[in-house]
Amino acid sequence: MENLSIIVKNQLSDIDFSRNYFRNYFMTIDEKLFIHCNDLSEKYHDHIKLHLQIGMDKGIELEKIKSLYKPFSEYSNDIEKQFVQRFRYSVIIQIYSFLEAELNKICQTIHENFDVKFRLSDLKGANDIDRVKLYLLKTLNHDISKIKLWKFVNDFRKIRNLIVHSDGIFTINHNDYRSVVEFSKDNFQINEINETMVLMIDNPEFIVNSINSISRFLNHVINNKHIA
Repeated sequence: MENLSIIVKNQLSDIDFSRNYFRNYFMTIDEKLFIHCNDLSEKYHDHIKLHLQIGMDKGIELEKIKSLYKPFSEYSNDIEKQFVQRFRYSVIIQIYSFLEAELNKICQTIHENFDVKFRLSDLKGANDIDRVKLYLLKTLNHDISKIKLWKFVNDFRKIRNLIVHSDGIFTINHNDYRSVVEFSKDNFQINEINETMVLMIDNPEFIVNSINSISRFLNHVINNKHIA
């Protein structure tokens, strides 16, 4: 089992590296977007103040002056509301893809190093991580749903699915409505527009905490006594 030990150590090292990479990648770009938003907002308001005064001194109507800056205002709003959200959505998708890839590696390691006749793809489950849970339960009697972070991972999967399949939009009739609303508390915002809910990832700390939590979950899965 010496080769197995090396494989496990390498995967733990890869997870640690990926955690730091994701965290640095997210924080660097998110901060730049935040600074850019503030810069645009300050420039917009400075121009408005200046030209309001100039316009009023020349007797130009207030609404006419404001209309000149409407395109700039809309662009600033796009940066703040759309660009930042799109970026944060994309990071959530990447984090979940990383989780799936690492869980698949764990199952592949088990298949190749233990006398296991079936693969992960041979099993059926409610979703991908549910199939991993079944695989580890059948092969090593390791129930990863007992790991404290299991609920977080499952809830994270639900918001990732909302982003991928419906652009973060859902209604009260959605199967995951209650659990997503509960998960949103202290994590992110849900905006309601005409009985339609929209995920608003307004808290960058949620992304950072998600990266750390997913990494810790993977470490718990791998550090099961049967394989580590």
